[in-house]
Amino acid sequence: MHPTTKSVLDYLRHRRANGPFPYPPTLDEIADSVHISRSTASYHVGRLAELGYIRHVPRIARGIVLLDNGEIEHGDR
Repeated sequence: MHPTTKSVLDYLRHRRANGPFPYPPTLDEIADSVHISRSTASYHVGRLAELGYIRHVPRIARGIVLLDNGEIEHGDR
């Protein structure tokens, strides 16, 4: 896994485990936290979805769902 993709995943795990956040982060929040551009954050969120760590609903604000605490989903992989 690319180091930036790992940083995005770590941020999503940290946010889920350590905060009273009732909703997923936006791409802008991810970008700010990981110190990358919004388009780079979008790319790495897409990679995490392809790898099975998250479910991402494109064009929906906060459309990110961390699966099984960020572990690979063991369905059709």
